[in-house]
Amino acid sequence: MSQVNGKFDRIRLPMSRQRRFIVVTCGSMGDVHPFLGLAVALKSRGHRVSFLTNEVFRDMATQAGLDFHPIGTLLDVQSALNNPDLWHPRKGLAVVWHSCATVQKPIVEFIASQPDAAEAVVIAHPLALPGASTARDRIGGLKLVTAWLAPANLRTCHDPMLLGPLRIPRWVPYGMRRWLWQRVDADILDPLTLPDINALRADYGLDPVKNYATLLYEAADFGVTLFPAWFDGTPPDWPVNLLRGEFLLFDGFAEQTFSDELQQFLDAGDPPIVFTFGSAMQHAGKAFKAALDACQQLQRRAIFLTLFPAQLPAHLPPGVKWFEYVPFCKLLPHVAAVVHHGGIGSTAEALRAGLPQIVVPMAFDQFDNAARVEAMGVGFGLPQARLNRRSLRRRLAMLLGSESILENCRRAAAYFNNPDPSRLVAEMIEDRLG
Repeated sequence: MSQVNGKFDRIRLPMSRQRRFIVVTCGSMGDVHPFLGLAVALKSRGHRVSFLTNEVFRDMATQAGLDFHPIGTLLDVQSALNNPDLWHPRKGLAVVWHSCATVQKPIVEFIASQPDAAEAVVIAHPLALPGASTARDRIGGLKLVTAWLAPANLRTCHDPMLLGPLRIPRWVPYGMRRWLWQRVDADILDPLTLPDINALRADYGLDPVKNYATLLYEAADFGVTLFPAWFDGTPPDWPVNLLRGEFLLFDGFAEQTFSDELQQFLDAGDPPIVFTFGSAMQHAGKAFKAALDACQQLQRRAIFLTLFPAQLPAHLPPGVKWFEYVPFCKLLPHVAAVVHHGGIGSTAEALRAGLPQIVVPMAFDQFDNAARVEAMGVGFGLPQARLNRRSLRRRLAMLLGSESILENCRRAAAYFNNPDPSRLVAEMIEDRLG
């Protein structure tokens, strides 16, 4: 896929190679943007593509020219976002699962309703895989591809092995590590997910599944990572039918220029520090207060990004500005550092920009992404439970004053040498399909 004058050109494949793709994802912007980029790349290559995700992202999908079909509503999203447990290291998984469980049947029904379903290829987010695999089990010939967003989505017994915020020490034997994953399945994942999955399958007369992890890692014909091998290596216990892709840093179709307010702020002084704690976060008041205090003590300017300004301090001084949303691909080249929640998209954008970063993980894959940022020497992890103005100020001072971190950031940025990663991944999937 290439972009000319803001529009995507179209590469027409021979009729014999054109396919029917159904791309399905659920979650926040970080879950949707990479799949949207991949869907656009497939469409630009002449394939017929339907895009399934929450109604919230309809405008973005239709602006991209995709055949959009909603699974889930704005009310579903608001219910999850309003739940403070969403970002709890242990309780967050249940909130996400209960939100995604409701979309599995619509996924099955949409796929089954397509007259060419038996010849289709479904590319599914892991949390959409139960519905997609149920549809595949009902429809002979349907191909299924799992797209993995972050290394933490694919479990391993090798280092770094993290169970949420808990990092398993190197000295723990391999057999014990396998046992720990078995306990995660038996005590957490299977009791949470299998009742919903097997009730869905029973509706269609299908046999129940016995283990959620087995479904995740074995249901698809093959998988593709939407992150590169240089970011994580390839642990030997990962699935063998796995294509290694790239970061798909699709950031919508935002205007190429900043607003006057943002441009004037950037021009008014030294490059600021950017703070964001996730597009879906509504409970970061303590974090933004610590950020304001730390920046004032360091006499640094700052930009706060959030869709929910109620969590910001009541008064922001002239050196601190709030904006709802600015695409990282455009903003980060103009700033000094970024402090973020550790979503894989934010992590990758900071790497691409060659920026030092502080990751404040709260749940999900964020702890693993923070560990990889530290291992690469491009920043620090600071778990939310330990975040305060003193700990943040101390790490910011070390981050901004380190030549070795800046050199490591430049080295990481050099990895981003593919001008069109979405097209690369689309071609990899085409080649594997044959």
